[in-house]
Amino acid sequence: MSTFDRYKDAYANAATIAKQQLLTTKYTRIGLTQRLRRVIDEGIGYGLALEGITAAKVARMAAAQNAA
Repeated sequence: MSTFDRYKDAYANAATIAKQQLLTTKYTRIGLTQRLRRVIDEGIGYGLALEGITAAKVARMAAAQNAA
């Protein structure tokens, strides 16, 4: 299945969901995004820790260059 066909299917599915009642669309969105949110939440702490370590290392290297 080509990417174009997948987009066509996605738009068709979105149009079908959009025709439903508001509460149905709300819970459909929650159901479809719940797994993605969980994966992001699990990995964000690790990513922030790595970012902090990197920032500290860059700051130490800059301080060392300025002291020299």
